Amino acid sequence: MNNGFSLFKLCAAIVFIIITFLLVMERSHFNKAAEVTGMEDVIEQTKKDLIDATHTFKLNEKKYETSLEEVFKREYSAYTLYISCLHRGPLYGFMNLGKDLDNLPRKDKFSVDALVPAKCRQTSTSSYSRQYHRGHLFAANHFDNDDNQMRESFYMSNVIPQHQVSNIGAWKRTEVITECYREHHAIYLAAGVLYGTDQSDDLFVQSHGVVTPTAMWKYIQLDSNQYSAWIIPNNEQAVKDKLPSFEISIEDLMRIANIKIIPDATRVHRVQLHVFKGCHTS
Repeated sequence: MNNGFSLFKLCAAIVFIIITFLLVMERSHFNKAAEVTGMEDVIEQTKKDLIDATHTFKLNEKKYETSLEEVFKREYSAYTLYISCLHRGPLYGFMNLGKDLDNLPRKDKFSVDALVPAKCRQTSTSSYSRQYHRGHLFAANHFDNDDNQMRESFYMSNVIPQHQVSNIGAWKRTEVITECYREHHAIYLAAGVLYGTDQSDDLFVQSHGVVTPTAMWKYIQLDSNQYSAWIIPNNEQAVKDKLPSFEISIEDLMRIANIKIIPDATRVHRVQLHVFKGCHTS
């Protein structure tokens, strides 16, 4: 009896030591993620298991399916853009961003890119509606160090009907995050559109020729190979405080978007990028 009880206590002690060791190692791992950048305040210490978070984010992937016909590639001064001719809007694009060196004033002059075939571009530059803004795939503020790049960002090929909540909420927050981190890192930025199968919100086919997206996605990768990625619904749910709930792994994002956003997903490490105190966003 005593021998059995002693063995039980010994096993319990061993289990306690193992659990304590794992907890210490987990905290050390998250602290290391913050230290990689050289700025302790830049990467928020992850409080949750990010892999589990992906699985608890219930995605109805069927609704994101995007039919494609002809896709037109357009090389702009600062970014590469692929345009879906079927939807007359951007499909996805990518660019490299360095340190923000200027702060040119924003010039809201939307225009048509004559180098995009007529069958692939929107038929109007006018506003969509009060509920849907002319939303940028790549933000004008990313190009405030060059007049020509700023002008190109207002081509309608870089614009989609974006729900006002998303435009000033969760999507806007990703743009601010990008501006924060480019002060300290070279950034690879990719963004795209999931047009989906829902036609109930296609309100601007007659006026502009463009299909309204079901969602938009963004991928931000730092030069330290750390990244964050999101799929953000194009509706009233996309408030800025919900941005963490829209996070997704790069593997899941590439599968859902059916686009090879990066060549090797095993070489990047997922973190939770956020707006940190004192970051420069102008």
